[in-house]
Amino acid sequence: MPTAINENAMAGTAPAVDKAGYPAGVDAEVKAGFVVNKEIGDEKNQKDYYDKAKHYDTLWGLDNIHLGYYPHLSNRGSVKLTFPQAGQALTRRMIEVGGINHESKVLDLGCGKGLACKEIAELTGAACTGLDLGTENIERANEIAKENPHLKLDFLEGSFTELPKSITDTKYTHVIAQVSFCHVHKLLPDIFSQVKEILTVGGGVAIINDYLGSDGVVSEETLEHVRKRLHFETLHGHKQWRLMAEEAGLAINHYEDLDKHMELSYTHLAECAETHEFKSADGVPISINYRNTVKSAAQHEIGMNLAVLRAVSEYVEPEKKAETAAVSMEVEEDVKKGLVVNKKVGEEANQKDYYDKAKHYDTLWGLDNIHLGYYPHLANKNAVALTFPQAGQALTRKMIELGGITHESKVLDLGCGKGLACKEIAELTGAACTGLDLGTENIKRANQIASENPNLKLTFVEGSFTELPKSVLDCKYTHVIAQVSFCHVHKLLPLIFGQVKEILTIGGGKAVINDYLGSDGFVSEETLEHVRKRLHFETLHGHKKWRHMAEDAGLVVQHYEDLDKHMETSYTHLADCAEQHGFKSADGVSIAINYRNTVTSVARHEIGMNLAVLGI
Repeated sequence: MPTAINENAMAGTAPAVDKAGYPAGVDAEVKAGFVVNKEIGDEKNQKDYYDKAKHYDTLWGLDNIHLGYYPHLSNRGSVKLTFPQAGQALTRRMIEVGGINHESKVLDLGCGKGLACKEIAELTGAACTGLDLGTENIERANEIAKENPHLKLDFLEGSFTELPKSITDTKYTHVIAQVSFCHVHKLLPDIFSQVKEILTVGGGVAIINDYLGSDGVVSEETLEHVRKRLHFETLHGHKQWRLMAEEAGLAINHYEDLDKHMELSYTHLAECAETHEFKSADGVPISINYRNTVKSAAQHEIGMNLAVLRAVSEYVEPEKKAETAAVSMEVEEDVKKGLVVNKKVGEEANQKDYYDKAKHYDTLWGLDNIHLGYYPHLANKNAVALTFPQAGQALTRKMIELGGITHESKVLDLGCGKGLACKEIAELTGAACTGLDLGTENIKRANQIASENPNLKLTFVEGSFTELPKSVLDCKYTHVIAQVSFCHVHKLLPLIFGQVKEILTIGGGKAVINDYLGSDGFVSEETLEHVRKRLHFETLHGHKKWRHMAEDAGLVVQHYEDLDKHMETSYTHLADCAEQHGFKSADGVSIAINYRNTVTSVARHEIGMNLAVLGI
């Protein structure tokens, strides 16, 4: 019978702490990094587990004790990797999303035998320091350092719940961890606080891959065959893990749900283990335990993530209120129709007027484009720096890739603009695409595009996604997409998320959302005047509030990217282009000036942009 684990009851509350600052009730062994679930044979804790384990080099690959990343699960054109290759791919992925280079100073918390540090130093030239609780692990890591004197490697035995002084006295540009925090999830808030403290002020990031539990029910089978075996006393789920990171003052720049990668990792490990005779400390063949782990991952009772976290300032302007209060559902009729009135600007009463009257988009943004761009070179220095129109296409391609849109997909684009994204998706994948938009002029142009491309499966409807037409509600879609459209009605964001969930195909649907965001904290008068008034944004939620609203609506965050830098680059390109023309906003101000002000607002984190994949 399933057993409900109330591990996450502390969400939203401040736990009581002892004199040392640890949560009340935490024993001395836990403070030293030893989380005792149940004694198994000769193993009393996870330090014993790793010191005594003899199967890793045979089953997991020489010196490897972390799981894998399989690119083909998100990109069908990628080669299918073996488990050892997937382990290397995970480290490469962490280098890529974290921007590690030859100037980086990296601290690996729970470094195991030092393999990730070695690979990072080899691939990037970074200086890497590894910390691990396992005596056998550190002995092997130091052997690796001696075998590679040309690499900048340093290893220390110790616990990341009680960091050695040599660590706390040093500043690092990057903190990394691969499935190590999981052993002390009871102290996760404290660990996150230490991570924030040791990041380089103003630029450091933490790149964390962690082994997770569930935000819901956990069965006796998972408790027995997975958590007991690995000495996991507490395991938090994706939602609670992110909440704890945020409460520690860390912002989530990037987040991936890697449950499928965990499932495939253990499938490969089980297949390998079946050719050997290794047993766990409880006498059960490891192959059987691995098969049970695959089952637990498939049931979402355990999982895995990859997150990029950065330290954020705790300062909030005392005279300003953060826009994170509960959303009132007492809204005007105009808002219910999708017409959010901030302030009348010239002859524009609302955003429908704005888009119907706007004449500058085709010239400045590119023919039929009214969304921002994605710049691969911001995450991958080897990528080509794109122009703004190319970046707009790259964003659509990125959404196709993350959402897994194919020729069998039925896609609904909420706020489709002039239909460009629908056209590109249909051309690139063969999917059937339906676009919905409030702008009369936008839908006229979208229907022209459909008429010009009878070979594509395109349908466009004029209407609001806050009051979906019956023709839309009567259909089931495999994918819902949106590109900077929800922002116009953030006052109704919970309602919109509720409708998104409703129209997704049961069991397999995904929403791939790119949205224009506000701040979770202070917003200056300059941003209110030059950005939000101009675009008729009455309410804009920040990254943190946006994710919480999606989860509260019953949607699961499978992937999340903070695209603030992409937004900043987009408006920089647009401002450069606008200076060559004489376009003005409805208030008479040069659009080039407004775009420069927008760049400033992004740099101050008063507005932003995201890309999220949401499931049910």
